[in-house]
Amino acid sequence: MRPAWALPRCTGTFPPGWSYGGLIASETATRRQDVRSLGLYEPVSGPFAEHVTPAIRDAAQDADLDRLVEIVNIEIAGYDHDHVRSLRESPIWDHLRLLAQALPAEHTALNAFTPHYERYRGLQIPVDILAGTLSAAAGGVYAEAVDRFVSAMPHARLTWMEGLSHLAHVEAPAVLAAHLHAIHERGGR
Repeated sequence: MRPAWALPRCTGTFPPGWSYGGLIASETATRRQDVRSLGLYEPVSGPFAEHVTPAIRDAAQDADLDRLVEIVNIEIAGYDHDHVRSLRESPIWDHLRLLAQALPAEHTALNAFTPHYERYRGLQIPVDILAGTLSAAAGGVYAEAVDRFVSAMPHARLTWMEGLSHLAHVEAPAVLAAHLHAIHERGGR
């Protein structure tokens, strides 16, 4: 598999990068001249939630997707058990289990990679960073990661999505889509 920066020419705005994808999109934008704008939705980078590495490894070994979703929501995002119980009783749970399949590999890769923050500062393209107010209120690793990107990209436009978290695409897809559309309209189309 080739890295994103080695793929054929982009057609303008790089696809929005969410979470680990935000790190990949940022690194790609520093290596390519044909990326005309960058949209990031709660990008993350290492060190990231290293305290849960053993729990992720154990749950992955047991192929326990439910436990992986719990780790993300309770031990990483900082939500309580009642929140996870309400997720488990909703149609969102199956989607979260699907996302959790990639968690072990992504968590390992994320913490093994050293971002090139010094290159981010030099980006000469529009950069938009979306973040949820619930992630900020919870503090912790998602808020810390967003802060690292905002610090590395002082020219970026930071937009807070009221009442949303790291899962805005699940919680309120139309709201996230409206924000992404606005980024696309402002960016390199």
